[in-house]
Amino acid sequence: MRSIIQHKNVSHCKLEKERYSIDTMKRHRTQSSDTKNIYPSSNSSIPTLPTLTKKSEILILCAVTLFIFSVYRLTASPTIGWVDSGVIAAAAKTLGIPNPPGFPAYLLIAHLFTSIPFGSVVFRLQLLSEFSAIGIALCIFFLVKKYTSFFPALFAMIAAAFSYNIWQQANNVETYTLTNFMLFCLIVWAIKLNTTNKPILPIKTVQILGLGFASGLSMGLNPTIAVLAPAAIIWLFGNRQLVKNHPRTFIGAILLFFLGVILIYWYLPIRASVHPFVNWGDPSTLERLKNHLFGSGLNIYEPATNSINGFTGQPIVFWQSFLHYWHLALFQFTPVLFPLICYGAWILYKKNNASFFLLLSIVLANMAGIILYFGGNQESWMITSWAVFAVFLGIGANEILEKIHTWSPHGTENPQWKMLAARAFLTSAFFPLLFWYPVLDHSKQRFADEYSQILYRNLPMGSIIIGGGDFFNSLTAYTHEVAKERSDIVPITGNMFYIFPWYRENLRKNTNITISKKIDDLIKFKKVEEFTDAIDQLIEDNPTRSVYVTPLLLRDSVVAGTSEGTYKTKKYALIPHGLLLKVDSLQKPTPPDESLFQFPLYEKLPFYLERNYTNALRLLVNDYAVALGQMGEYFLQNKNVQKAYEYFTRSNAAGTKDSVEFLHRLAIFYAQTGQYDTAKATFNSALSKDPENQMIQRNYELFLSQSASMSASLAPPSQASASGRLQKKSSSGLTFSLPPEFDMKESDGKTMLIPKESGEFRIEITKRIRNSSDSVEAFLSKQPLLSGGTLLNQGQAKIPNVDIAFVKVWSMDSTSKLEFFLFQSNVVVHIIVGPSDSPLMRIFDDIVTSMKI
Repeated sequence: MRSIIQHKNVSHCKLEKERYSIDTMKRHRTQSSDTKNIYPSSNSSIPTLPTLTKKSEILILCAVTLFIFSVYRLTASPTIGWVDSGVIAAAAKTLGIPNPPGFPAYLLIAHLFTSIPFGSVVFRLQLLSEFSAIGIALCIFFLVKKYTSFFPALFAMIAAAFSYNIWQQANNVETYTLTNFMLFCLIVWAIKLNTTNKPILPIKTVQILGLGFASGLSMGLNPTIAVLAPAAIIWLFGNRQLVKNHPRTFIGAILLFFLGVILIYWYLPIRASVHPFVNWGDPSTLERLKNHLFGSGLNIYEPATNSINGFTGQPIVFWQSFLHYWHLALFQFTPVLFPLICYGAWILYKKNNASFFLLLSIVLANMAGIILYFGGNQESWMITSWAVFAVFLGIGANEILEKIHTWSPHGTENPQWKMLAARAFLTSAFFPLLFWYPVLDHSKQRFADEYSQILYRNLPMGSIIIGGGDFFNSLTAYTHEVAKERSDIVPITGNMFYIFPWYRENLRKNTNITISKKIDDLIKFKKVEEFTDAIDQLIEDNPTRSVYVTPLLLRDSVVAGTSEGTYKTKKYALIPHGLLLKVDSLQKPTPPDESLFQFPLYEKLPFYLERNYTNALRLLVNDYAVALGQMGEYFLQNKNVQKAYEYFTRSNAAGTKDSVEFLHRLAIFYAQTGQYDTAKATFNSALSKDPENQMIQRNYELFLSQSASMSASLAPPSQASASGRLQKKSSSGLTFSLPPEFDMKESDGKTMLIPKESGEFRIEITKRIRNSSDSVEAFLSKQPLLSGGTLLNQGQAKIPNVDIAFVKVWSMDSTSKLEFFLFQSNVVVHIIVGPSDSPLMRIFDDIVTSMKI
C-alpha cells in the first residue's frame, strides 16, 4: 500500500529530511516507501497552535472520543428504527437469517453484543453501531494524521462523527457503521504494513495473509464493502514488483480471502437447517443459497405502482440517484464545510496523487454502486464516500491552517491574531453537530413502540395477524423474537406468504398454526384472486383462532409491479379493531370497540434525508388515519351519520399534511349525506392540493352530476313535463322518464337506453329480486366484477325513491363506467352506465331520479 502512496516535493515548504518525488521512487524500487506527511514533518504541528506531547494528544483524543459517544447516547432512540431494523435485531438475537444477502459476519458480532448483561437488546445493538461509528472516526483521524498533523486530524474526526449519515446510523440497528469501520480498518491495515521490495520478514508475511483472510470474512458484512475491490487492484498494481518477488505470500493471501468468504457464508445453510423464525429464503440448499446471495427476484421497475428496486436499467433512475448522491454530499458536513472537502481533495491530488487516486477509487466505486442499484437504504450506502470526504476535509483544514500561519498582511506579523484565527477555524468542525443535533435527536421518538402497543392491543391469545409492508414485517419480527411481549401471536407478512413456498414451510415448522396443502394448490400465479383465496383458506384452516388483517392488505397489492392482488374477501366481514380489521362472520359480526381507537396525534413529524425513512414514517402515521376512516365507513354503513362524521374528521386530522386521500373521503361523506355545499368546497380543497389526482377528479364529476340530478328531482312538475320527456315502462315494471333523443330496447330481461345519434353512451338496466335472507352487504359481495374493468372506488349514492343506493366506479381501458345498485324492499335495480365523463350523464341523472320501482 505504501509503495503507491508516494510524495512529491512541496516547493513552498522547507524539507526537514530527505524526500523522494514520484519519479525518484520509480527509479528506486528497492528503497523504502512510506505514507509520510505531505507537509514538512510527520510529527510537525501548526506553529499557530500549541505543540502537544504524545501523552497530551492521547488524552485529547480520548476526551473527544468520549464526547462523541456521549452525544450518540443522548440522541439515541429507545426503540428500533425504520426499514429492516427490527428484522436485523431479531436475526441478531436468534442467529436467524434476514433479507439478502444475510450479513452473517454482522450477525455473529451483533449476537455477542446481545449478550451484554444490561440494557435492552436495542440498546446493546446500538452500542455496536456507536462503537463502529467512533471506529470510523478514529480511522479517519489516523489517515489524516498520516498526511498532516494532529489538529487537522482531530478536525476531520469530529466533523465526520457528526455528519448526518454516520450519526444517523450510529444510533440505528443496522449493518452500515460496522461495515465501514471494517472497510477503513482494512485500509489502515494495508497502510501500516509498510512493505518494501526487500525480503519480507515473517511478521509481515503473517500480516499480509491476515489481511487477505480478514478481507474475506468482512464480505459477510454489508455488500457495500465490495467498493474496496478497485482500491485493492490499485494497491496490488502499485506493489507489482513486490508481488512478483513474493508470489507465494500474495497467492496465499488471495486463497485465504476466498476461504474467509466461504467460511463466513457457510453460516447461512447451517442456521437455515435449524429453521429459525427469521429465515429469509431458507438457504438450506445450493439453489436457495444462490438465490439468497444474489437477491433473486428483487430487481423491479414499475414506477406506476411505486415499485422500484435493484438494477433497473433505467437512465432516469440512474440520473436521479446521481443527483441525490450529490445533494446529500452537500449537506453531510453542512454546505459551509463542503468547499473545504473539494479544496482538500485538490491539495491531496497535487501533493500526493497516488493516495488521492486510491481514495478516489473508493468514492467512484461507491457512487457507481449507488447509481446503478436502487434500494431503500441507498443513503446509508453513501457512508463510505462521506468517510473519504472527511479525509479530504482534514487535508483542506490543514491547508487553511498553514495559510493562516503564513499570512502576513502588509508585511506585519501578529502571532496572537493568527492563534485566535486558527482556533476559531478549528471550532467549525462542530458545525455538523450544531446543524444536525435538532434533527438527529431521536431520544424521545417511540414510533415503533407506540405502534406495536396499539397493534397488539386486546388481541386474544393465539391470534393470527396478517399484514403487509416492510415496517409490519420488521416490527412484528422484533416483537415476536426480541421483545417477546406477545409471542403467542403469529404474525404473517401477506406478500411473502403468497409468493414464497419456503415462507409457508417455515411458518409450519415454527408455529402451531395450520397451513393446509390446499393453500399450495390454490397458488398458481395465474389470477389476482388467488391471494384472497389463499388467505380465506388459511382462515378456514384455523377455525379456533382469531384472525386479523391490516388495512394495508386491502389497499396495496401483495405482488410488486401490479395494482391488483389485494385482499377482497366475500366470505367474511372485516370489522375495525384498532389498527387492524377483525375477520368475522358475515351473519353476526361483533361490533367494534371504540376504546381501541385512541391514537397518538403527530402534529410535527421529524425530518429525514433518507427517502425511505420519510416514506415509512408517512405510512405509519397514515395507518392511524386509515384505521379511523375504517370506523367512519362502519358507522356510515350502519346509518350512524354523527359517528361517521366524527371518525372521518378525526381521520383527516390524523393523516399527514401531504396526503389528500382522507380529505377526499371526507368530501365523499359530505356528498353522501346531502351536504352539497360543504362537499363541493372539500372536493375543491382536495383538488387544490393534488390537481392531477384522477380519482378525486372522477368522484368530483360524479358528485356534480348527482347534485344536479337532485336539483332536477325537486323541480316543479310543469318544468319536467315541458322538457318533452315521455313516461316509459319497461317489461320488468320499471317506470321512468325517457327523453326523445333516446331509444329503448329490451332483450333477455335487460333494458337498453341508447342515444338516437351515434355514440358510445349506453344505459343498461336490469331488475332483480334479492333473497330476503341476504343483507345488502351480502348481496353486493356476491356480485361479479365487470369484465375487463378495474374497480376505482365504491360507496353509497344519494338517489331519491329508493331505500339504499350503491355505486361502483370502474376503469375500462381508456374510459370509465358507473355501476349502480338501487335497493327498494327486496327489489334491486342494477344499472351500468358509461362513459361516465360523457355530457349525456346529465340526462342519465334525470332518468334515474325519475325511476319508480
